[in-house]
Amino acid sequence: MWQTRTFLVLAKTYPGPSAAIQEAVCTAAVDEDGKLTRLFPVPFRTMAEAKRFKKWQWIQARVQKAPHDHRPESYKVDYDSIEPMEEMPAGRGWPSRWALVKHLVQPSIEAVRDSGASLGLIKPRNYSLKIEKLRNPQWTEDEIQKMLPGEGNTDLLGSPLTPRTVLEKLPVQMRYVFDCSDDEARHDFIFEDWEVGASWRSWSKRYRTPTLLHAALVHKYVEEPTKKDNMYFFIGNNYKRQHIWMVIGQARPNHLARSATLRG
Repeated sequence: MWQTRTFLVLAKTYPGPSAAIQEAVCTAAVDEDGKLTRLFPVPFRTMAEAKRFKKWQWIQARVQKAPHDHRPESYKVDYDSIEPMEEMPAGRGWPSRWALVKHLVQPSIEAVRDSGASLGLIKPRNYSLKIEKLRNPQWTEDEIQKMLPGEGNTDLLGSPLTPRTVLEKLPVQMRYVFDCSDDEARHDFIFEDWEVGASWRSWSKRYRTPTLLHAALVHKYVEEPTKKDNMYFFIGNNYKRQHIWMVIGQARPNHLARSATLRG
């Protein structure tokens, strides 16, 4: 049932505790036929360096339809088989990137849902970023135990688990509030992108106060793309609660950017 296929990586979520493989990352990609695909689970931080991939990079991997996940885009990946390939550059490379995904753009959340999809690409309007403290900013003991390898433990494919620094839990939840292009509903989605988690971890050491840190995040993830009017959201729903949707990644095509002056 395994097939070797090629994918262009579009988004990675922030890692979460996994009883099977310590940590798991959900990866959104587009396959060689231009169809959105969810690759899960990927133990990104514990994979060999040569197996790690970036956004907008082609990879080859063995996959099969996820046996217990009936969402049409969900595939189980043999992560030991992952082979990173060509990277698609930003800058002048954006037209080539966008040519591979622009057909995926839907006019609204409702259009994505009505199509029966569990992944989608939309252009948000009037978006803002909420940053809220978590009630429980630390991992529970059960979550910590999931991320610590036991002696002789192996993952789902039989590879030995190796000790390493336990994943840092973000003490906040970030959410996008936004409209879509052809509906009047206001949406409020968790922002689960790896990139924003990495920004928080890095910038929390640079900025001395939460106010300065929050301002930096809003500048990067709201103000800058709003001025250019080139923000797109990759969205996906939750496996256990499929009525809940999240922003799992972003695309900001440079060649589609427009200045505030040009927009009038």
